Formats: sequence, structure tokens, C-alpha cells
Amino acid sequence: MNQKNKLNWVVAIAAAFFIGTTFNSKVSAATVNNDYALSSSEGSSLKTSNNVVIAHATAVYAPAKNVATYEKRTWYSNGAYVQYIVGDGGKIYRVGAEGYQAWGAGSWANANAPVQIELAQTYDNAEFHKDY
Repeated sequence: MNQKNKLNWVVAIAAAFFIGTTFNSKVSAATVNNDYALSSSEGSSLKTSNNVVIAHATAVYAPAKNVATYEKRTWYSNGAYVQYIVGDGGKIYRVGAEGYQAWGAGSWANANAPVQIELAQTYDNAEFHKDY
């Protein structure tokens, strides 16, 4: 499989994550909030290999919007950011650019994941299901 086909599959898997269904809900297209996206002069300029999609939790009980704001503001000084943060009742916030290394899961994962997604932690079961 060539690199372009691999990237298409990886993006399709990521899209399935975003557009996935939950019990008793309708399928709908996801809207991505780009307010916290890094500019073209921010973030890594290194392309990834298209081998895996990383999905993990934010590890803090904070609104996803706050996590996106924090990653946008501290991407360089903190050395950490991902492409997408999902939370706040199913909202999606873009930080990094797809296909370029993010700094969210260690050197091997960063080099091999064109998409890294953080799921905001919540104590609210209904909100979790919307986010997931």
C-alpha cells in the first residue's frame, strides 16, 4: 500500500472516530472548531509516517476548550500538543495539522501518527457518551 493510500485510510479511521454513533442517537457530520489551530509557522514541520492513529485521554478534568487553549498557547514551551481535542459534549477542537508530527504520545508514536486525538475527561456519563 503506498503512502497516499495509507494516509487516506488513517484519515478515514479518524473521521469514523469523529462521526461515530452512540446508542439512541442520529449520525451527523462533525464540525471542527479551528479557533485554537496552530498557524503555519507553529508546530512541527516534520511529516509523519501513516501507521497509527493515537487516541487517549487528556488526563485532566478540564473543559476541552481549556485544553485546546492551553495547547495553542504553550505548544512550544510545554512541548506538547495534538491535532484534535474532543469534549464539552461532543465538540471537536483542532490544534495541530494532520499529517505533521504532534507532540502528544512519545517519539515513536509522534513520528508514526498523522492524527492524535485527546478525549477530555468528564465525570458526566451523558457528556462522555456525546464526546466518545
